[in-house]
Amino acid sequence: MSETTHRVVLLDLGRPTATGARRRLESLAEVVTAAGYETVELHLVAEFPSCAREVLRRVPRVLCSITVPETLAWSPSSVRKRLDELAPVVVICVTTRCFDPDLLGPWRLYLDYVDRLSVSYQDRAEMEPVRWKR
Repeated sequence: MSETTHRVVLLDLGRPTATGARRRLESLAEVVTAAGYETVELHLVAEFPSCAREVLRRVPRVLCSITVPETLAWSPSSVRKRLDELAPVVVICVTTRCFDPDLLGPWRLYLDYVDRLSVSYQDRAEMEPVRWKR
């Protein structure tokens, strides 16, 4: 590898109870490090919490299925600023819960697509007859 350090950023929600996501994160970090890249982990909920104003602004993205509901817990704009500072060659979102279109940049972005859990939220919402409760 050249003198420049190539950095890979792993995005994870950082929830201690999410054992499957934690195992995926650890495995990805091992693979990336073994390949000779610098690995940086960002734990979105703990390090980049969302504020109420940002949540309200981003609710339409969830309603239009652009992002999943869990993305409302963290701040894509703050994460994007940090990614710009780190200047990675690759960003890996450990689940769809860690992806927002605002994170697209000059780096390659990969989504470790695990499941469609959030689709069930939409299905359940459609069963609710009272629109505002959806």
